[in-house]
Amino acid sequence: MRDGITFKLEGIEDLTRVLNTLPIKIENGALKSGLRQGAQLVRKAEMARLPRHSKNLKEKKLVTRAGRKYEVKYLRNAIEVKSKRTPAGSHDIRMVVTINKDIYYVGRFLEYGTVERVQRRTGRRTGRLIARPFIRPAFEENKRAVVEIIISQIHNYLRKKILE
Repeated sequence: MRDGITFKLEGIEDLTRVLNTLPIKIENGALKSGLRQGAQLVRKAEMARLPRHSKNLKEKKLVTRAGRKYEVKYLRNAIEVKSKRTPAGSHDIRMVVTINKDIYYVGRFLEYGTVERVQRRTGRRTGRLIARPFIRPAFEENKRAVVEIIISQIHNYLRKKILE
């Protein structure tokens, strides 16, 4: 989704010092490995928190955008982990848990809800969606576990590289 949650790992100075002494390729590999595993945990938690009874989320449908037809995936299957590019020269590595671009608006409606809508011409009320947050609670519940997974995955990655 376009609105993201960002957090910075702090309090792991020893690990940071060790990573800074390594070649950049190994440092980046270790960080990507750890961040990907942490993001996968958040992804699974989001999938578990999704509402299951909504008919629109269970059916596949075609969406037309810019003259092209897309098959909208199930929302549960549309939650993805991606790595984001950072500006050239930056050593930041970013992993993002996002919803596929063809259906992200459904995730936004579920997370934040909608206001009641009224058609201007007919005055007919078309209803509203009550917010059913699944992204923020999934992240908040798993913050500590994510940090632990990232650290343990970095240690495992470095052990493998040292033994090679």
